[in-house]
Amino acid sequence: MSFSLFETESGIRFYYDNINNQILEVDGTPVTPGMIVDEATANYANQTFGKTTKHNRPVGIRILLGHACNFSCAYCLQKDIGNPSEIPKNIMLNSTIKTIEKTLVLDDLVRIELWGGEPLLYWKDMVELIKYFDREGLTIGITTNGSALRPKHAELFATLKSHVAISISHDAAMQGMLRGNDPLDNASVVETLRMFDRLDNVHYGFLCSLTNTNFNLFEINDFFRDRILQLGLKTNSISYSLGRTYSESNTFDPSSALGCNVLEDGTQAPAGSATHVIHGENLEIFRGMLFEYLEQHYLQMIDSYVDGRPTIFDKTAAETPLLLCDIYESPIGYSVLEYASKTLNGTPIIETTNCGADMTDVLSIDINGNVRTCVHTGEDHIAGNIKNIDHVNIQRMNLNREAHCGTCVNRKLCRSSCPIDLDDDTHIINCNVEKVWYGELQKAALRLIMNEPVRMISTGLSTINNNKKE
Repeated sequence: MSFSLFETESGIRFYYDNINNQILEVDGTPVTPGMIVDEATANYANQTFGKTTKHNRPVGIRILLGHACNFSCAYCLQKDIGNPSEIPKNIMLNSTIKTIEKTLVLDDLVRIELWGGEPLLYWKDMVELIKYFDREGLTIGITTNGSALRPKHAELFATLKSHVAISISHDAAMQGMLRGNDPLDNASVVETLRMFDRLDNVHYGFLCSLTNTNFNLFEINDFFRDRILQLGLKTNSISYSLGRTYSESNTFDPSSALGCNVLEDGTQAPAGSATHVIHGENLEIFRGMLFEYLEQHYLQMIDSYVDGRPTIFDKTAAETPLLLCDIYESPIGYSVLEYASKTLNGTPIIETTNCGADMTDVLSIDINGNVRTCVHTGEDHIAGNIKNIDHVNIQRMNLNREAHCGTCVNRKLCRSSCPIDLDDDTHIINCNVEKVWYGELQKAALRLIMNEPVRMISTGLSTINNNKKE
């Protein structure tokens, strides 16, 4: 067993069971039930999670359209940066669709994600794929830098049965320095967003990468809120991508580096890819800022209660100083509300990764049907093709970091970081910022449960000792 000791602002101490996601009083009396895993859930977990194989009944498919991108973000590596034009239709696309039709059973499919590069540069391929997969109950996820958004995209989405979820990557006030031109200055982009506002099946929001030069959450919030109000947009949503490094060897090799938050500079040593990860004295600055940001979300939410129900989800950006964000109010597994709910209800947290790379029913493929560890990986992460899905075996994965992560208080949120078998130095760089990130999210969830701010006294305890004053 492994426990952590916490204390509320008023001095009430309690233990948290790091393994079973349970809160206990100092005498060991359970406050929450701990994870309640029935036989069906256990069987599903054993068959689905912690695997390097894939089966032919996916619930989610991520498709890498290609690496072309019209931006050159300071913290990203792509293999074809600088092509601003739409790419011709891939000659292999029809063959890939036929293979999907022949080899995959799509009855359980609930989500499709289309990735680049910049995915909208592959619009001709996107149209074919969207029309093929479109059905009731399906969500189509698209992450775009927003610069290529045009009315034709809204016109197609308006014809769909599926829900379309669009994340617009944008670095707020640091956009020009880190990413490129601001798409919100483009009249066609704004016109398209206003068209999205009129569609019931389309939701969009802004996605900001938190890096060593851009992590002021309040300034980021205020930037997007001001632009939303200025442009008369209806969204009230922001999400965050925590900057990490993914260099895989001691020699910088773009063919083996992952295309997310890796510095594009072949002359630099791998350590250069870590310069954009929040580090050094900025970690403690970020910790304090994140604590206050989550606290303000809590206060904003409880101030909105009417007849026992929070009305925060019904409010517009004009009515909320803080935009609703993925790390507090959303249903994703590591949001404050979702984590608090699972802790209170004993809901099992059985996923061994946040991304799904180790799930048998989540597929990451490229436009040719090649199965990859994830859509951000290079050619050396191809593990086979959907033509022979039964023989796919994802390699270069590390799903057992017990020596480093076994007793960590954040393990139910972090899930051991990226499952790719990165070297120890790279893993530690990511771990340092993730401990701050997930640590504050966890404390915010415990604050919600205990109804007052909490702090951690100690962690890694093998037993509960209510006689010892820490």
